[in-house]
Amino acid sequence: GGRGAGSIAGGWFLREFVEGYPWVHLDIAGTAYTDGEGPHQAKGPTAVGVRLFTEFILKRAGA
Repeated sequence: GGRGAGSIAGGWFLREFVEGYPWVHLDIAGTAYTDGEGPHQAKGPTAVGVRLFTEFILKRAGA
């Protein structure tokens, strides 16, 4: 697939290497970087979801 199929193509590729393991593919590329600035967001990397994902992993690990 072209540009629009990147997420599903990435997930489909990764599934070849995780047989027997629970896994998830998160497509965060669309929110990973911003070209514009706003009152609450600087131009550049956004880190959208990093805190949420970290908290999820820590809770799953029992930390």
